[in-house]
Amino acid sequence: MLNVKQVDEILVQRGWKARLCHAVIFEVMAILLIVLILLFVSKDNVLELTGQVFL
Repeated sequence: MLNVKQVDEILVQRGWKARLCHAVIFEVMAILLIVLILLFVSKDNVLELTGQVFL
């Protein structure tokens, strides 16, 4: 049987991992959304936007 302290540590670890997974999933979805938007925009506009961002 697990004692209360061990259970608390397991829940804390699971909670931390769950939050990390949610953050990673959210960032990946945001990046995919940006990529899709850039793909729908014409290539000339994409080149201008990336040029402004990197310069």
